[in-house]
Amino acid sequence: MTGSTSSTWNARSYYVTVAYSAATGRRLWVSRFGNGGDGASAVAVSPGGATVFVTGFSDNGGDYATVAYSTATGRQLWVSRYNGPGSGFEAAAPQSVAVSPDGATVYVTGTGSGGGGALAGYATVAYRAATGRQLWARRYHGAAHDGFPSSVAVSPAGTTVFVTGLSGYDYATVAYRA
Repeated sequence: MTGSTSSTWNARSYYVTVAYSAATGRRLWVSRFGNGGDGASAVAVSPGGATVFVTGFSDNGGDYATVAYSTATGRQLWVSRYNGPGSGFEAAAPQSVAVSPDGATVYVTGTGSGGGGALAGYATVAYRAATGRQLWARRYHGAAHDGFPSSVAVSPAGTTVFVTGLSGYDYATVAYRA
């Protein structure tokens, strides 16, 4: 499970990810991430079960921050950030993370403003699961020039990535070649 926590003395927030034994409910490990202005929003596990991926926002420039952990130990494997166009303040709000069926690619989607007063839209990023290297990033603003995605999914063959959410007062689903 993942979420955010803050210390009471300074109200700074961090990602907290906890692994429990499915058989006994015993806590196996706890991992924390962040610099005090961060919030986890979604978690996914690789098909083989060896890696857990956590995404959320980071106060460090308003980025998406995606973290990979070993499911056996909770050891951080990598951290990748998506800063959006122009590397300005993104005002990012990642909502969902998914892993390809072969476990090679991690997809993160959420809202990103684009900085400089640009309107919100979908911002979807693909990462190499083994290293966290960004493979591509795509944005969708919709007919209403806004967008608030809620979920990302990968086709069973791993060839297509689907992102769905709201655009204006309508639902909008976008398909990308993986």
